[in-house]
Amino acid sequence: MHNTVTLGHLDNNKVNMRLDADSTGWSNQNLYLNGNLSHNSVEGGAVAGVRHLQIADGLVHDVNNNTWVNTSFEYITPEYHLDMAGSANQFLNCRWEASGGVRIRWQATATGNQIMYGYGARLIVQTFVAGAVRNHVYHENGGSRPSGGAVALENTSSSTSAVEYILDPGATVGAADPATAYRTKRTADGTHLKRASDTYDRMRLDHVNGRVYFGNGAATSTAYIGAIGTVVGVWGLPTTTTAPSAGTAGALPATPAGYLTVYIDGVERKLAYY
Repeated sequence: MHNTVTLGHLDNNKVNMRLDADSTGWSNQNLYLNGNLSHNSVEGGAVAGVRHLQIADGLVHDVNNNTWVNTSFEYITPEYHLDMAGSANQFLNCRWEASGGVRIRWQATATGNQIMYGYGARLIVQTFVAGAVRNHVYHENGGSRPSGGAVALENTSSSTSAVEYILDPGATVGAADPATAYRTKRTADGTHLKRASDTYDRMRLDHVNGRVYFGNGAATSTAYIGAIGTVVGVWGLPTTTTAPSAGTAGALPATPAGYLTVYIDGVERKLAYY
């Protein structure tokens, strides 16, 4: 524990680097700097059992909180370039160079490990064993592809406070305030959509009450579509008891073809159609 190791050239071993621990030991909190892990080209590609880095699975004390900085994982020979177990291990600005992408397997006990950018990170190919959760690959295309299939977002202030803003291109450089200049804002309670210049939402998805609000961006949206049982209703629309201005159209047929049932402001209405 708490060692700093400068790696050299780890070349052409079946497993170039392995972290393990017996039932009374640990392999935690170590820093690995630089280094090149590789195999000779004549060994072939995706050779069964070959690894650049292997972290042992199923230990009494899992391998955790180790860091690799500027390390190169190269060529196509390994079946898995990284065979990962343990937790909170991190890779910073490493080199991920192999035709078709470096291959990583997240074992069942792999949790909370992170790969932070580096050359070729966007091409990494991941395999997930059931049980692997919250392992992330961050890359230059702006994505994180977590194992376990979920990213958990939480704003501890309130369920109406934003967990995510999506802005126009250049908005961040222009120091725009995300709280007002957003195009999309997500909270635990709803999803808000508008133009960046709008003061209010043009559309809001109310997750809590199952409603979709519509507006013009200049005032708070009050008209919405919701459900009453299995029937869709419309609320917040202006109504009138008088007929519209007379037109020049011909008379309607004496008998409608049928009636459509809708709810307006919670009141059942029948609309004739022809």
